[in-house]
Amino acid sequence: MSRPRTSFVALFILGAALASGCGKSEDAAPSAPTDPDAGAPVCDGTVTRLGDLDLGTGFFGDDYALLGMDAARGRRVTFGDVNGDGLPDFIAIETGVTPGLQHLWINTPQPDGSTLFVDTTASSGILTSRTPGVQQTALMVAFADVDNDGDLDLFQGSYSQASSGAKLVTTPNELYLNDGHGVFTLKADAGIDMPWPLTTSSAVFFDADKDGKVDLYVGAFMKDYPDTTSYQDELFKGNGDGTFTRVTKAAGLLTPDALGAISGNFPKPTYGATACDWNNDGWQDLLVSSYALCLDDLWQNNGDGTFANMSKATKFDQDDQPNPAEPDWRQGGNTFAAACADYDNDGDLDVFNTETTHADAPRSSADRSRILRNTGAAGGFAFERPPFTETGINRDIDKQEQGNEGDHGASWLDFDNDGLLDLVIEQSAYPGNRAYLFHQLPDHTFEDVTKASGVLAAMSMSNGLTVDDFDGDGDLDILMGSVDANGVKPPGGVEHLHMFVNKIGAQQNFLHVTLKGLKSNALGIGARVTLTAGCVTQTREIVGGRGTFGAADPAYAHFGLGKITKIDKLTIQWPTNPPTTQELVGIPVNKFVKVTEGAAAPELKEPVRR
Repeated sequence: MSRPRTSFVALFILGAALASGCGKSEDAAPSAPTDPDAGAPVCDGTVTRLGDLDLGTGFFGDDYALLGMDAARGRRVTFGDVNGDGLPDFIAIETGVTPGLQHLWINTPQPDGSTLFVDTTASSGILTSRTPGVQQTALMVAFADVDNDGDLDLFQGSYSQASSGAKLVTTPNELYLNDGHGVFTLKADAGIDMPWPLTTSSAVFFDADKDGKVDLYVGAFMKDYPDTTSYQDELFKGNGDGTFTRVTKAAGLLTPDALGAISGNFPKPTYGATACDWNNDGWQDLLVSSYALCLDDLWQNNGDGTFANMSKATKFDQDDQPNPAEPDWRQGGNTFAAACADYDNDGDLDVFNTETTHADAPRSSADRSRILRNTGAAGGFAFERPPFTETGINRDIDKQEQGNEGDHGASWLDFDNDGLLDLVIEQSAYPGNRAYLFHQLPDHTFEDVTKASGVLAAMSMSNGLTVDDFDGDGDLDILMGSVDANGVKPPGGVEHLHMFVNKIGAQQNFLHVTLKGLKSNALGIGARVTLTAGCVTQTREIVGGRGTFGAADPAYAHFGLGKITKIDKLTIQWPTNPPTTQELVGIPVNKFVKVTEGAAAPELKEPVRR
């Protein structure tokens, strides 16, 4: 949504008034030593790093001009291969609650081997609304194959700033079916346009009941900012033909209590929605990020179509930092997103929460952006929050200009292909805010390499990010938007898109995996993909979203392999009921691999080497 003019500080004060309601595991044992002659290190029980590079400086480049993106604008961005050519395209959305601000850019290879992105919005159908002569309003998009026909369909989330009057947005949430070539048709009977009005702030696709048809969870923000009263989040069950049925109440996700109820079971201002299997039981759960100092929710998927709130039991709801002014009262946070990943390679999914925080005490006791480390089965899958000084993600808020930290989204990625997930955070809204790039070290701590990356200047007032290998060379690139907010302008004075092209990852080995479900949903959303090579098993989960306003990366599992030249095995646990497991051996490194459910051999594609 467009950023309201009311200051965030005012909202913190409001949150305080509503205090009644809102207000390290060991690494897995290494596999057997592999033959050093095969290029893999011999494990000594402590080695977890598969490769090492001297990062140096300038290992990303902001190459938007070379890619034909001079006119590209937007604060929110989402990668997705909409025309099925194996290359990620993207949708970018400009700031404003105004029709027609979304743009589709197609990744178009050129005869000389270069790549250009071409704006095909006018012919794509994404601006069509159900009202003749009116373009669709969309503040977010999300991709998934809702009818299992092999292409990406599109959810567009609209946003009504009020239930009536001048701020009422008449174009509701809509679903668009893809013809396989990147042309979309509005599915007017999809069943997701009601209820309306709604302040749609997030959406995540997942297969809640593992019937092979993706479902959709839609998060809603305040009815009329800054009044914390919010709309109900909704769960829609997918029927597999592009239509959905609302099942919020039947799933136990209804939050009917009055605002501020001690139960916490009331509609909170949702800013982000993520689905991932936090407790390793094979069912993706819902992680809901709340604003206005409210507590975050973790809805456990019971596997029978219902959910139970486990946020307090798992310590997902808030951190344990004391309030210096009122020790007996704990406020929550202003959470925008929750990004799931097994960053420490111990076989369970950890979370990075992004928060907006202010340094003015006592507001400083609000939750900060940080790692929530999963304690695994031994710890009941509860979350612990290691100190900032321990993780290395230790940004001193008091040293930031005006003491404001506006983190919105984060994505895990192994940008140097060393077998350890790194982290990128996008941040804006206040003077001095910018994106951050953290590189993971062998002991699972992180170092800030933003300045060394070479693109620090272009990361000012970042807003929205999505990660994929857009040029097919075997390493992950970052597409990031920017925003003009609270009187602070982004680089160049306009909300330009920035394509941060990876210039270092292709020096090491990798494997990039996508899935084709048959009994499972077509993209394999919810599948667990594990790769064992050298000294460690890496775990990835195929997810359909990771936070605020449709934040998402495409449905892939990317593994860095360093200098490893032999993969021991690749295992896929498909999202079926009961789960089915597929194990593949003999897969070569440095390949794009497409695994079809149950097939004896995968499809292999070579990277583009420039």
